[in-house]
Amino acid sequence: MRVKFVLPARAYGKRLVYEFRNYAQGPSFKVFLREKLKGVPEYHTPIELDNPAIAGRTDTGVPIPINTLGKWLFGVPGYAGNAVFDGFSDPPKVVVNISEVQPEVIELIDRLFSAAGGVRQE
Repeated sequence: MRVKFVLPARAYGKRLVYEFRNYAQGPSFKVFLREKLKGVPEYHTPIELDNPAIAGRTDTGVPIPINTLGKWLFGVPGYAGNAVFDGFSDPPKVVVNISEVQPEVIELIDRLFSAAGGVRQE
């Protein structure tokens, strides 16, 4: 059974930076990366937000729960994720705001982005 992590709805402070040298620059970087990572188990790791009232929303107002690591990072309609995708830098990069999350969450994020060729910058 997986442990469900409790993450901040909005993370600030500490950041992780990943570079993706094998990706083309451009505005579709985030979309391409998200589609690739949806096939990686870490993307679907169950999470809870520290504020359960926070959720995304469909166009018709139906709540979209932020209940996986992928949704927490990439966001959903009505909820901006905790990662910033810069497809115009050379190489493209992702900056993840993590605040004070558990070390296991950082390991999950590392594995997730490394599955798509991302390399964390120290």
